Amino acid sequence: MSACLTESQAVQADVVWLGVWEHNPRAIAFYKKFGFVEVGEHIFQLGEDPQRDIIMVRFSEGSRAIT
Repeated sequence: MSACLTESQAVQADVVWLGVWEHNPRAIAFYKKFGFVEVGEHIFQLGEDPQRDIIMVRFSEGSRAIT
């Protein structure tokens, strides 16, 4: 994760987005430790089973994020 965030700073990205399965609390906690917050959800089909991902975002320092 540190390498990803370092790269996002190197390319001057304002935000980093990710999706995480709602039934993966360890991953959600991990991303929150790095400053990600929940901003939405995305439903996708996995075979016959609809899956829900939580959409998370981390704004870079100094970004003009709408909160």
